[in-house]
Amino acid sequence: MDMDDPSIQSQMMAGLLLKDGRKLQDFYTEEEYRRLSELAAANGIPLQIMESFSPFALISFLYTKAVDCPVPDSYEGNIMKLAQKDGKQIIGLESLADQLNVIQKMNADSVAKQVLGIAGDLDSFRSMFNNMLQAYKAQDLPSLYEYIIESPDYKSELESLLYQRNERWIPSITQLISKEPAFIAVGAGHLWGERGVIDLLRKKGYTVEAVR
Repeated sequence: MDMDDPSIQSQMMAGLLLKDGRKLQDFYTEEEYRRLSELAAANGIPLQIMESFSPFALISFLYTKAVDCPVPDSYEGNIMKLAQKDGKQIIGLESLADQLNVIQKMNADSVAKQVLGIAGDLDSFRSMFNNMLQAYKAQDLPSLYEYIIESPDYKSELESLLYQRNERWIPSITQLISKEPAFIAVGAGHLWGERGVIDLLRKKGYTVEAVR
């Protein structure tokens, strides 16, 4: 996305709001909601302030709990800061509306169950997340890709979350790099596989090599 767009945060928050008068509590039994509330409160976030947001909004919260770091930082945030420092233009391969459209098409009830499963076994979630992080740092794309496609949380959504977006990005990437050198950052899960960005670019005749 165009990460330096000053309106992106407010647009994201608005896009994650529930529609049709539903509330977060509507996705859970009384006992399930109580457990989620206790977990959120133990980590400094009253769940009541998220009542108007979709269950997907809780996913980011849970990912921050998986990182053994008091102040989690993001790769994309640091990349953006480097680009801004050097006065480089930042543009997006897709808009925020494109990303929100993918999220909004996901089955909210299924996402709510996913959140409950993660919250009920944070130790297993942390272990999986750390395994993925180690594969990322080792540039072990095949292992990282397997973690993602075998995850029961994402299996039913791979077509819209990964493959269709990869295919839509290729024309934009090829147009960008035909004009001038460009640094293109995508989530690591988009890189590997027959329908990943690397293979799709190679099928277009480009040479793609890892930089270590």
